[in-house]
Amino acid sequence: MDWIEILKYAGVPGALLAIYFGHLRFGYKVGEHHTFNSTRFVATGISRVTLTNLKDRSTPIFALYAVQGDVLIHLIKFDSPLVLKSFESVKIDIPRVSEYLVDGKPYEFLPGPGEGFVRTKIYYSTVGKLRLCKPFSPPSPDEGGLEGGRALKTAFIMTDEFNGRVYSPAVIYMLGYQVDGEWKDAFIDKAGFVGWGMLPNHIPKVALQDPQLVANHLLRSSPHVQDVMVRKAPGWNVQFANGVPFNDRLDGRPFWGAREAVIEEPAG
Repeated sequence: MDWIEILKYAGVPGALLAIYFGHLRFGYKVGEHHTFNSTRFVATGISRVTLTNLKDRSTPIFALYAVQGDVLIHLIKFDSPLVLKSFESVKIDIPRVSEYLVDGKPYEFLPGPGEGFVRTKIYYSTVGKLRLCKPFSPPSPDEGGLEGGRALKTAFIMTDEFNGRVYSPAVIYMLGYQVDGEWKDAFIDKAGFVGWGMLPNHIPKVALQDPQLVANHLLRSSPHVQDVMVRKAPGWNVQFANGVPFNDRLDGRPFWGAREAVIEEPAG
């Protein structure tokens, strides 16, 4: 029976709480989860480290290092100390490098094997010494920790973007427009609603299927808009082409609005 058990049976809950909270406040303890990344143009290595302060006190961090066997790798040195507040988590992007060399020879900085064996150790420099981070990984729902282990189907996530803005299959047009010399963007949904925050904000049903008519309507009905460009989104094919797969090269070409109807000169 250890001394904590003795205190418990002696009926000293207050002492136990004091010991517990004292343990949280004294010393330093930092957890880490790191991610390797491989591309064609830079060296394979750790691209990101997530640090979590496991103590109820701030922890200054001056640098991060990785150790693989007898190889030390400098990951990042902070110009100003990174201060981890109590129980705070911070993601740190590690600068990419061209190559790692050990004894003048190329060194492959690769992740170690699995099965609980931690090949790569992460150290942090703090007040007075270097300390080893406690490795941890966020739990995965695939491990059966949800719904009492009941089998669950995983939803596949798709993300479509236009100029950094996410849109759903309900969007049938991407809209670019120029106001006061500045280009902005918005979406038009399958009901004809125009999400550009001004009037008119609806496309007549008779024009909705034709991107050129849509572009013309918006430009002609908005005198303060200098230019309008409309492009089909994949949702257009769902609504008007019986779900034929969207081809960005063929279907995604721009349609520019015209203030007046274009009158073609007779041939000859």
